[in-house]
Amino acid sequence: MGHGWNRLGRKKVFIVLDDVDTSEQLENLIEDFDFLGLGSRVIVTTRNKQIFSQVDKIYKVKELSIHHSLKLFCLSVFREKQPKHGYEDLSRSAISYCKGIPLALKVLGASLRSRSKQAWECELRKLQKFPNMEIHNVLKLSYDGLDYSQKEIFLDIACFLRGKQRDHVTSILEAFDFPAASGIEVLLDKALITISGGIQIEMHDLIQEMGWKIVHQEHIKDPGRRSRLWKHEEVHDVLKYNKNLVNLKTIDLWGSRDLVEIPDLSKAEKLESVSLCYCESLCQLQVHSKSLGVLNLYGCSSLREFLVTSEELTELNLAFTAICALPSSIWQKRKLRSLYLRGCHNLNKLSDEPRFCGSYKHSITTLASNVKRLPVNIENLSMMTMIWLDDCRKLVSLPELPLFLEKLSACNCTSLDTKITQQQVLQHMLQSRIPYLRKHYLKCYDEEYFFPGDHVIDECRFHTTQNSITIPYLQKPELCGFIYCIILSMGPLLECDVSCSVYQDGIRVGWLERLLEYENLISDHVVILYHDISEFDKISEVHDHFFSNITFIFENNEDRITEFGVFPVYASESGLKLVGSKEIFE
Repeated sequence: MGHGWNRLGRKKVFIVLDDVDTSEQLENLIEDFDFLGLGSRVIVTTRNKQIFSQVDKIYKVKELSIHHSLKLFCLSVFREKQPKHGYEDLSRSAISYCKGIPLALKVLGASLRSRSKQAWECELRKLQKFPNMEIHNVLKLSYDGLDYSQKEIFLDIACFLRGKQRDHVTSILEAFDFPAASGIEVLLDKALITISGGIQIEMHDLIQEMGWKIVHQEHIKDPGRRSRLWKHEEVHDVLKYNKNLVNLKTIDLWGSRDLVEIPDLSKAEKLESVSLCYCESLCQLQVHSKSLGVLNLYGCSSLREFLVTSEELTELNLAFTAICALPSSIWQKRKLRSLYLRGCHNLNKLSDEPRFCGSYKHSITTLASNVKRLPVNIENLSMMTMIWLDDCRKLVSLPELPLFLEKLSACNCTSLDTKITQQQVLQHMLQSRIPYLRKHYLKCYDEEYFFPGDHVIDECRFHTTQNSITIPYLQKPELCGFIYCIILSMGPLLECDVSCSVYQDGIRVGWLERLLEYENLISDHVVILYHDISEFDKISEVHDHFFSNITFIFENNEDRITEFGVFPVYASESGLKLVGSKEIFE
């Protein structure tokens, strides 16, 4: 114990330790507290809540009320508790700026002491654009203690995300690979942000102003070279005269209903994402960029023409726009993964002769309700794995499906012929999908084909309107698995759980489950699934050549299954085939 503590030993004392910075400092001090007299009190102040792990109580210092703010300010500037005559309104303006922070009230009061009314008015006007540097530097101490990612998160909140819900902020920050959850916790511990109402991220005005100042100082005279822009006049100036464009990565003008055009973005060499959702006055758009990955035009209800030149495009959202046709160049975007066209009621065809480049991967397509046919050479998109065609009620047929397609959703596409579509999907599974799964030893977790249909096709030998069916025996050699065709009745699907349990002689040897959701099916629908034999437990063999008494029980938590069918799938020299009354699917 140090010499100072020796003098206090066993005495009743009151000690204030101001601005303790680390838990190590606090732990070293706490070790000596046992030598203090009974009834002693120690108060520790800090900017970092995380150091308080060994204390009795934590008190969060609140902002001063208007009454106490005025009193402290006046003591600092006038050395009395009330404003001087004629300074009442100016004093209230000053404390309004300080927002209840004692340090700010004292610093600002001292800076205005003995100065004229004109000087007060000038200084208060200046504070609207430039923060008091003494206050700024003290508040910045907490910011300086953050690591790089925490500083970036703080500045994003200060410039763009204050007042947003915590979950929304977290998702945005994580999209840019920031450790959002832990970063937000650190900012809370350091009192740089607060949570209002349990969900909303808030920040004191002066702390936000400090964040603005940090960004402003990156390039004082050239806004285009700063990391962030939030003042509309600076954004307008930078875009109009092509000044951040080199460093510009994201444009989000969501809900700018009067926006009629955007400037040339060809110099934005790092541009990754442009969001113009609900820009309802935008009639045409050209985006010339080499780096753009995401273009979101959802709800641009006046947009009839557009062009995007980026070869890096991965996602294009044209939902609820007024476009009449897609330019054929869209199909040349080799990295395009997602194309959304829902609600494009003026779109009747995709393009006359699209030339697909054949290397799409994990593509998702949502088509407009007026589309009647897909391009016949969509099959050339060999890496496409998912297609959504929901509510395309004029769609009358499907072309040959892409080689690796694992998910097809055509809910409420009521013009499709159910027999032809079932045969087409079965053919796709036999010729493409199942061979691929078996060749690469992959599990079939995502296989799902969903479209209108009120009965299982006649070619299925094993089908029933009951909830179970038993196959007396099956040949063992070359059995690959089973395709299930399940008929669901019309109506809403709210977390509709469909499962199949497979039994042999009363013992469960296999199980498959899918969760289906859709707002409302306007007719009966069929869902086709695949169950590979490799996912079954060992099935007992009879005479080394047959499996016997295989029972399939289909269940649904909403009691919507009206019929189901089971197709055993076998390998043969010519490929896979289905065991049915007419083996037409080889």
